[in-house]
Amino acid sequence: MTQTVKDANTYGPGRGPGALALSDEQLAQLFCAHRMGVSTVPGDDAGRELLGMQPAFERPADEAAFLQNMVADRRLVIRLRVSRLYGTAIDLPSAQ
Repeated sequence: MTQTVKDANTYGPGRGPGALALSDEQLAQLFCAHRMGVSTVPGDDAGRELLGMQPAFERPADEAAFLQNMVADRRLVIRLRVSRLYGTAIDLPSAQ
């Protein structure tokens, strides 16, 4: 017998499909599909977004070094849309 509808209790803490290992090609396809880019040139969009998450640098040379490091490390920004979070409460402003 094939199960076509997932049981409502299938997912939850300690249950569910678990981690999924992706090949480099699969990961690249995922990034392209969601318009996520790896920082490839110092000062590109991905690097600037990562820079915006850091405290301000006192010297411009430090900012330039940071952007170069983001390229060398192939850093990127991943945004997750969360609909459920287990074990933590987040206070959100009410929509009025």
